[in-house]
Amino acid sequence: MLETLSSGCLIALIAFAPDSKLFRFLDATWSNFFGQVSYSFYLLHMIGLSIAVRLTSFEGSPIVSALLSTALGVVLTTPLAWISWRCIERPFIRLGRRLDSSPKRGFINTTVSAETF
Repeated sequence: MLETLSSGCLIALIAFAPDSKLFRFLDATWSNFFGQVSYSFYLLHMIGLSIAVRLTSFEGSPIVSALLSTALGVVLTTPLAWISWRCIERPFIRLGRRLDSSPKRGFINTTVSAETF
C-alpha cells in the first residue's frame, strides 16, 4: 500500500510540477538513454544479474555482495540492452511505423457509437 501511495504522489508531482528542479535528472542524457533501452533492459536483466551473482559471490557481508552484484548486473546488462534495442527493437518499431502509415485499402470502420444503443 505504501509503494502505491508513494508512486501516485511521485507521478502527481511530475505531472503537476514538471519544471521542478527535483526532476531535472529526468532530462539528463543517461536518463533518456535508459528510457530508450528500458524494455530491452527489462527483458535481459536476469541474464546480467545471474552472471553478476556468480562472479561476485563471496563469503562476507551479504549487503556488500548484493551491492556488487547489482552494480555489475547493471554494467553487464546495459550493453546487451543497447544491442537488443539497436538491432531488434528499433528496426521493428520502424517497420511498424512504415506499415501503419501505408494507405488502408478496404478498411471498414467497425467502431460502435453510444448513439447506436
